[in-house]
Amino acid sequence: MTGTPRAARRLLTAERRSDVRATDPTGYITPDAPPIMIRHGQDDPLVPHAQSILLYNAPRAAGAEATFFSVPGAGHDRRQVLDPANHSRHTVYRTGRGVERITVGPPAPSWEVIEQFLRTAMAWPRI
Repeated sequence: MTGTPRAARRLLTAERRSDVRATDPTGYITPDAPPIMIRHGQDDPLVPHAQSILLYNAPRAAGAEATFFSVPGAGHDRRQVLDPANHSRHTVYRTGRGVERITVGPPAPSWEVIEQFLRTAMAWPRI
């Protein structure tokens, strides 16, 4: 007999579902969650681009703030995501308070934009 019996595999999968749910960040996003920024290269060979779409959709559905930079031509390396050569074709998805804006091009996912985001996020909650 090779491998794990089918019933045992189902049991292991069922036991792990609660572990997976507990580590899934989308389960913790509420309307009062602090803003999040996601930067993802569309050619990432390690983390599927769809994972960032799922992560962005959670605050969008909750009415929380999020910014998602989807960068074509960039892989998993942050230098590729930050490379100005990739910034003319990137898409920026922004959501908050039930409103979504989608643009192509500026703002770029640059260090300056990241710094501005962090300064704003560190001031959370807004009063």
